[in-house]
Amino acid sequence: MKHSSWYYFGAGCFLLIAAYILYPLAALLWESFHTEDGLTLTHYQDAFSNDALMGIWNSIWVSVLSTLGAACIGFPASLLLQTRTFPGRKLCSLLMFAPLMLPPLVGMFAFWLLITDIGFFPKLFQNIFGTERPIGAMGGIAAVILVHAYSFSVYFYALCSATLQRRDYALIEAARSLGAGFWRIFFSITLPQLLPSLASAAALTFMMSMGSFSAPYILANSTPFLSVLIYEVNFAEGVIEPQYGLAAALSVIGAIICTVFLILARRWQDRGQARRGTQQFTLPELHAWPKRLATTAACVLTFFMLLPQLYITLIAFCDYPQWDTSLLPPAYTLDNYQSIFNSDSALAPILNSGFYSFIALIVCMLWSLLAAGIIVRSKKRWAIGIDMCMMLPLALPGTVIAFSLLRAFSVATPQTFFVVLAHGVWLLPLAYCIRCLPLALRPLVLALESSDPSHEEAARSLGASPMRCLQTIIVPHMWPAIIAASILVYVTCLGEFVASFMLYRHANIPISVYMYQIFQSGIAKAAAYSVLLMLLMLAASGLQQLLKRKQLVT
Repeated sequence: MKHSSWYYFGAGCFLLIAAYILYPLAALLWESFHTEDGLTLTHYQDAFSNDALMGIWNSIWVSVLSTLGAACIGFPASLLLQTRTFPGRKLCSLLMFAPLMLPPLVGMFAFWLLITDIGFFPKLFQNIFGTERPIGAMGGIAAVILVHAYSFSVYFYALCSATLQRRDYALIEAARSLGAGFWRIFFSITLPQLLPSLASAAALTFMMSMGSFSAPYILANSTPFLSVLIYEVNFAEGVIEPQYGLAAALSVIGAIICTVFLILARRWQDRGQARRGTQQFTLPELHAWPKRLATTAACVLTFFMLLPQLYITLIAFCDYPQWDTSLLPPAYTLDNYQSIFNSDSALAPILNSGFYSFIALIVCMLWSLLAAGIIVRSKKRWAIGIDMCMMLPLALPGTVIAFSLLRAFSVATPQTFFVVLAHGVWLLPLAYCIRCLPLALRPLVLALESSDPSHEEAARSLGASPMRCLQTIIVPHMWPAIIAASILVYVTCLGEFVASFMLYRHANIPISVYMYQIFQSGIAKAAAYSVLLMLLMLAASGLQQLLKRKQLVT
C-alpha cells in the first residue's frame, strides 16, 4: 500500500477518535471548570468536601484491597495449576475462567443470595450452630471487596498462567543443578518472570474496581463510592437540580486516579524479567500425598469459582414465595422460565441487548481493524497516538465514559449528524462500542504483528489488488484473533450494566437493567434471566471454539 494511503486512513481514524472519544472527554473536562458565571474551581472544591471526598477515598482503598484479594486468589491458583501435573488439573484450569461467564450484575445477584441475611451461608451457619437468626452475614464494604476479589481474580490467573506456560525452564533446571532450593528459585527466577503479568493484572483489577458500579450500588448503598456518586448527583430519585458540574469534576478525578495507577503499574511492569522459553517442557508430576493434596485444593478452589453460577441456577428453578428459612428451596418449578417465554414484553430486554450488542460489535470491529492496520503496517510515529487514544477507554471507569457521552451528545453535533443522541436509543450501542474498543484492538494488533508482511509484498508484486491481499492473506491469518475479539466484545456488551443503567431509555431497556428492576419483586425471575444471559455468553464462547477448530482444519 502506498505511503500516502496511510495518511488518509490515519486521518479518518483520528477523526473518529476525536469525534467519539476525545470530544466527549474534552467536553467533560470543560464542564468541570465551567459555570454560568465563567470558569471556576467550585466543582472541584465540592468534590473534595464531605461525602464526595469520602466517596473518592472509599473507592481508592476498596480498589486496593480488591486488587490484593484478587491476587490472593488468582496468583496461587496459577502456581498450583501451571507448575505441576495431577489428576483433574486440565479441567480445573478451564473452570477457573468461570467468572468470565458471569456478568457483573449477575455476579452481584449471586453473592447477594449467598452472603447476605437471606443468603445460603448465613442460613447454613444458623442450622449448624442452632441460632434463632442467620449468622455470619456480610454486607457493605466487605461484601463489595469479596465480589471484586472473586470477579477479578481471573485476570491474575489468566496472565500469570500464560507467563508460566511459556517461561524458560532451562533457568530453573540450571538453578537446581547448582543446588538452589524451591524458595530460592521462586524468589530469584519465577517471581521476577511473573512481575509483568502481576503488574498488568493489578492495573486491570484496580481500574475495574474503581469503575465498578453494581456491587457498591446494591451491596453498600449507604456507603459513598465515586462511581455511584457520579450517578446519584444527577439521576437518583429526589434529585431536583442535577449537579452536572460536580459529576464532571468527580469523573475527571476518577480518570486521573486510574491513569496514575496505570502509570505506576507500567513502571513496576518494566522491572520484570519476562523471558520466553525456547523448548517444550513437560510439567513434573506429583506423587503420593502431595498429589492428593493438590487435587483436593484444586477441586475446592474450582467449586468456589463455580458456586455463584450453581446457586443462581438453583434459585432460577425454585418456587421462591414458598421458601422461608429452610436451607434449600422446598419446591421447584419452571414457572420462572415460562413467564419469560410466554410474554413478548419479557423477551424484549433480551432482544434489545442482543441487537444493540450486535450493532456495537460491527462498529467496534471495523474501527479496530482499521486502527490495527495503521498501528502495525503504517510505520508512522503518529500511529502511536492512535494506539494510545484507542486504549484510553480502558483506563476510564464506565460511569465516566457513560456520563461524558451523555453530556457531550445532549445537544446536536456534526458527528451525530445534528441529532440529539441523548434523547434516543442509539447512544447505548455507541457507549458499548467505546467501552469495548481496547478489548477488540489488542488481539488484532498482536495477530497482525505476528504475520509476515513479505507475503503481502510478494502478492502485490504479482499484481494482486489490496482487496485481494486482504481477502486471501491478511484476513485468513487474523481470523482466529477476529473471532476471539468479536466474541469477547459481544459477551461484554451483553452483560454491560454501568452504561446501560445510565443511558437506557424505556424503548431500549437492556436485559441487565430489566434484571435489576425485577430483582426486588421477583428474585427467582431475575435469576432465570441471569441463567439465560449466562447461557448466551456460554453459547458465544462455544461458537468461538468451534470456529477456531474449523479454521485449524481448513
